[in-house]
Amino acid sequence: MPRINLIYREVPSRDVVRRFFYVLAQLNYGGMWYFLEMMVDSGSSVSILTDRDALRVFGGVGRVLEPAKRSLVGIGGYADTYVARDVVLKLVDAFDQRVSVTFRLSRLYVVTHLRRFRGREFRDAVFQIPSLLGSDVLQYARVNLDYVAKRGWLEFERDIYEV
Repeated sequence: MPRINLIYREVPSRDVVRRFFYVLAQLNYGGMWYFLEMMVDSGSSVSILTDRDALRVFGGVGRVLEPAKRSLVGIGGYADTYVARDVVLKLVDAFDQRVSVTFRLSRLYVVTHLRRFRGREFRDAVFQIPSLLGSDVLQYARVNLDYVAKRGWLEFERDIYEV
């Protein structure tokens, strides 16, 4: 049973400190591997690549990806939403990169805010948003998050999934 250890982070935000867990991931698209950190988000129904990762992986997303039939909510309302087809997403243990779980995804959603934000506002706001590991992948895991001990992990029954 593969166990993927997560990364714990505390992020100061005005009057509070927000606490999050991230998973290390490798994404294969078009024969190239890209390294990512994705925030574990059980409230998101799908896994999503956001602006900072989308631009690095896909470049001009509107030229290489198909528009999605549904729009996802982003900063300031709906974001431009695209679909990447036939993507391999490998979740990697934070302490031992030899341990991994692979997902062959028929689709991965990609959101961008390029038309909404420009310049410094874009860089400061949008590039802070992490990509999300959503319930489409998390449903296959037993999720263990301990905010007091500041550790978390995902336990899987298998090491390869077709989604």
